[in-house]
Amino acid sequence: MSSNPCRGGLFQRPVSWHQLQADELNNLGANPALSRLASRDIGDEYTATLRWGIDRNRYLQVVASHALPGKALRDIGADEPWSTFQASLYVSF
Repeated sequence: MSSNPCRGGLFQRPVSWHQLQADELNNLGANPALSRLASRDIGDEYTATLRWGIDRNRYLQVVASHALPGKALRDIGADEPWSTFQASLYVSF
């Protein structure tokens, strides 16, 4: 699910939610802890993004995410939620 509360203009602030599901329980070749899953529920991730065209040559993108582990991750001991933050400035000449 995704939402973009400010369409057009200089700023864009899309917000998204992803319910992460494994395609199958058998994941051979992956990290050994995740090679055989007891559940397809990997977790939920909420992401907010800020995109700003500062001017013709500069573009700023900021992404912040928060994830909640699902049953498949909790079963292997990954019980704690985690967050990420990224800021990127693109410059063209």
